[in-house]
Order: sequence, then structure tokens, then C-alpha cells
Amino acid sequence: MPKFDPEGDGYDYESAKAGGISPDKTGHWASRNPVTGQMLKGRSHKTFHLTEAGEAKAGYKISKGPDGKYYSRKKIREQATQQQLKTSGAEALMDERGKR
Repeated sequence: MPKFDPEGDGYDYESAKAGGISPDKTGHWASRNPVTGQMLKGRSHKTFHLTEAGEAKAGYKISKGPDGKYYSRKKIREQATQQQLKTSGAEALMDERGKR
């Protein structure tokens, strides 16, 4: 089996299998390892753009890891900031300022 290229058009079957991922009943393999966040399709895969759109819609951001592979993570920083605003009451203050 050729080595997976994160920039290529292949699929990382080795990482998928190591992560306990197997095809569903239709034969489709997951695009992302739900535990590690690793993207299992290469960026040039013919359906990677669909995966990117789905990840963005679900609130995930794809970025390149130090190992050269791509990972999808929840946009926690934005969520944490919004939560901090709600907790501190700053959100109401911001709304009030926005009305002026």
C-alpha cells in the first residue's frame, strides 16, 4: 500500500483502520477520525471540497498539523469567547453599545 500523501488525492486507510474505522454498510469510509480529528482524505481527493463544506457547517475548522496531516477541530476559541461574554455580562453591554 502506498504511503498516504495529505496533499494527494488518496485516502489514509492505514490511519482509518488504526483508529477503528471501517466502511459503513454502503461501503463509504469516514472522512475524519472522530477521536483524533485527522482528515483521512487527501486535500486533492475528488470529494474533499464536500468534506470541507460539511466540517465548516458543523462548526469545525481544518488546519495542517505539525506532522503534515490535516485535522479538523471545533472552533473552540470563538465558542469560549462567546461563553465568556455571556458569563461576564459583556454581551449585554456590547448589545447596548451597538444600539447607540
